[in-house]
Amino acid sequence: MKDKIPWGDIADIATSVGAVIGLVSVVITAIGVLFALKQLKVTQNIAQTEFENSIDQQYRQIIQNIPVDILIGKDHIAQGDVRELIFNYLDLCNEQIYLYSKSRISEERWDDWSSGIKLNLQNKAFLSVWDEVRDGASLTYLEDFLAGRF
Repeated sequence: MKDKIPWGDIADIATSVGAVIGLVSVVITAIGVLFALKQLKVTQNIAQTEFENSIDQQYRQIIQNIPVDILIGKDHIAQGDVRELIFNYLDLCNEQIYLYSKSRISEERWDDWSSGIKLNLQNKAFLSVWDEVRDGASLTYLEDFLAGRF
């Protein structure tokens, strides 16, 4: 005659199996949540990079239309359309600084942008347009940047 397993033992085994299944479910759920958080971070990084790249594209659209002689410092006088382009560049700089002040720009990208702004504003043509528009234009973030407040 076979030994029968008492119902109490069967109940204990069932409870243990249920607990293991519950624990496995919790672990799988936790892994799923961690994966979702990782994906969210990746998506945020992609969106951040695309946003910063769109600002870079605006910069390229402006700079490519400024004559090389102005960019390399051979010509110091910005007139007409070139003057307007340099003003648009200054306005873009102001926007970049504003975005950085609101933590919308990564530190790495800001390092690139801020060094470029400093370099371009050493150019005499850029500096002359800045001197001309400084008081009349609303470029307060750029003014603060040049005063060393960023």
